[in-house]
Amino acid sequence: MMRGLVLMESLAGGRLPMPLPAVVVRQYPHLLGGTLPVQITELSVTRHRVLTVAMQVAEVLLPQRFYAHFLDDERMYVAFPNCVTVIDRDDPASADTARAVGALFDIPAAQMRFEEMFVNDHPDSPRTEAA
Repeated sequence: MMRGLVLMESLAGGRLPMPLPAVVVRQYPHLLGGTLPVQITELSVTRHRVLTVAMQVAEVLLPQRFYAHFLDDERMYVAFPNCVTVIDRDDPASADTARAVGALFDIPAAQMRFEEMFVNDHPDSPRTEAA
């Protein structure tokens, strides 16, 4: 199974696209970058459906400043507006590529610490929350 983290404020209409072949595990508040209050929905999705789910989310993301991600111990799928990038944990260049894509959508580099997200859901938070 893969975990997905989606900021509800990042979605057009503030809702997940339906039907979505994923299970909502929990929802919780978070301070994005330590300052902006957001609501995070954590999803569980099978590996063979994760690309479909990531693209469904990508299609409803607001056009600037947001992304969602889906990961397991080895791989991360990052949904940006209308596109998805893949990060392999053992391939730093894949994380660099994802950051370059995120920059196109005005996402601050401090919010794209993808390598750290394999062990900490919110590395940009002053109060770290373990995965």
